[in-house]
Amino acid sequence: MALLKLDPSRMPDLPAANITEFVRQADRPEAGRLDEAQPLADGVGARYQLDGVEGAGYREFIRASDELFVVLVDTTANVDWTLKFVEEDFLTFQFRLEGASTELAPDYDDEPVEPDASFFGVDLHPAGMEKVVWIPSGTRFRQVSVKLKPSFVLRLLG
Repeated sequence: MALLKLDPSRMPDLPAANITEFVRQADRPEAGRLDEAQPLADGVGARYQLDGVEGAGYREFIRASDELFVVLVDTTANVDWTLKFVEEDFLTFQFRLEGASTELAPDYDDEPVEPDASFFGVDLHPAGMEKVVWIPSGTRFRQVSVKLKPSFVLRLLG
């Protein structure tokens, strides 16, 4: 069942987030409120809390190296969320534990992708590609994403 048919010409004019910048412990309203009790050192990771009208839960961004990032998300949307990201040439493994979304890369996709509930996905997007994710109100969204630079994988394989 389709959650929402996104029309690229009607995308909201939002600033796009660069995932690697979120490990810096700075105010990022698009991620949530910076948690006062950070589990990791600045530059290694940052946890952002949601506790208000828009939703509840947290988003945590972890940098294991310049080529390996982990993103943990455990949130509940109280309103429809539209998030915009700029991809950075990462090989991304997504482990969706719960929740539904509609995703579109306006410059590359004709039709949105609509992963629903639990799923596993692997993506490799070119650097600079913008991706829009829509999460409907009332959605409990839990996901772990592991983001690797292709050079990291090639080095591991020898």
